[in-house]
Amino acid sequence: MYAALYELAGVTVPAGERTKPPCCGADGTPPMDDLAVDELVDRALRVRRTRGRQTGPT
Repeated sequence: MYAALYELAGVTVPAGERTKPPCCGADGTPPMDDLAVDELVDRALRVRRTRGRQTGPT
């Protein structure tokens, strides 16, 4: 699962153990980067279309 997420983010899988960033900001809500989310969705759609062509219709 994480390998697929790293692929979508366009980064290499780290060699060491994964670490987690702080969960929430001072206001108690998680940080949100709308542009990063939009980019991940776009990449996921491209990967899905590419993999769909490789395996053929279902």
